[in-house]
Amino acid sequence: MFRERLTKEAVHELGHVYGLGHCRDRRRVMAFSNALADTDEKRADFCVRCRKQSKGVRMGDLFLRGTLLQEATDGKVRCHVCERRCALIPGGLGWCRTRENRGGRLVTLTYGAVSSLSANPMEKKPFYHFHPGTFALTAGSWSCNFGCPWCQNWEISKVPPSGRGEYLSPERFVELTMRHGCQGTSISFNEPTLSLEWSLDVFRLARGRGLYNTYVTNGYMTPEALSLLIDAGLDAMNVDVKGDAARCSWGS
Repeated sequence: MFRERLTKEAVHELGHVYGLGHCRDRRRVMAFSNALADTDEKRADFCVRCRKQSKGVRMGDLFLRGTLLQEATDGKVRCHVCERRCALIPGGLGWCRTRENRGGRLVTLTYGAVSSLSANPMEKKPFYHFHPGTFALTAGSWSCNFGCPWCQNWEISKVPPSGRGEYLSPERFVELTMRHGCQGTSISFNEPTLSLEWSLDVFRLARGRGLYNTYVTNGYMTPEALSLLIDAGLDAMNVDVKGDAARCSWGS
């Protein structure tokens, strides 16, 4: 049932992306309310009028958003989200494969693209002396800006975004956090910095509801990205140190 609800929500939001308004037919997916409980009464399709207006809608487009922290330079567009600072040629992808140069502007391919969702105890992150005994609703997406061969989440970190999967709006994610009795949010599982724009929207909403916000990250974000996250409501990060035993041993 939960997957069916998310599918209906995704179709509803995609309709808005393509300019569809709310439908008068309460049985159809574009009906006014998009609350989780109300989706049970809807069918996952458009009415005749909405179907005509929605010609050309593709599910993959739902995950597209204009990105922040980009700079045009020498016929390319440089991404300033992580310290790779990739310069993307027209039609090209960044190293992480979640940013694309479309018409001289970068877009993210993973806004709201959720690969994993779990209510996790704070001690699992782990955080030390940070809201002990509480739970954070944790979401992950796709791909990574590192290529660690030992990654335990390789099923999602080694996979580029495909335009398929579950769409989860920031509003719905915060609603689910409250509904599941969690005290905060966490972006994790793959590298959360790649979900910068979605994270910012989530954190602002969550802070307004009295929730804390966390990242479990490799720490390779730019100072510009970190500043945006802090301003939006990031409360804590767990930075995983990457490397072999010789390089990561204390005192070396």
